Amino acid sequence: MADFKTLPDIEGTFHDLLGYTFVDWKDGFVKTELLLEPKHKNRQGWVHGGVILSLMDVVSTFAGNYSPDGPVASVTVNISCNFIAGTNGESLLSEGRLVRKGRSTFFTENRVLEGGSNRILATSQGVHKLL
Repeated sequence: MADFKTLPDIEGTFHDLLGYTFVDWKDGFVKTELLLEPKHKNRQGWVHGGVILSLMDVVSTFAGNYSPDGPVASVTVNISCNFIAGTNGESLLSEGRLVRKGRSTFFTENRVLEGGSNRILATSQGVHKLL
């Protein structure tokens, strides 16, 4: 975690509500972990797909927002998600990678893994606009 210069302030935001923590964040790569709680699951006890997609949106933007001086700002233009498997496990790991960055947009690849087994639960591709 030596690459962390400045962590974004997430207190009181949707990010805080979601409840993930940073595992690693450096230029072009971010990894987060979410310890699952009942609020993250659907009525059947499985992780809600919206939680998985939200994590992908988060890791997408942070993969392209890294700066040694603190994060830059961006918004998601498009995210395409492929749900592969469900889980009722204890945690999720999410990884985002920067594919290409231009002057005004950047492109990412992402995946969410089941904590412990590292089984892939979902993948996505994102397009983001720098602000």
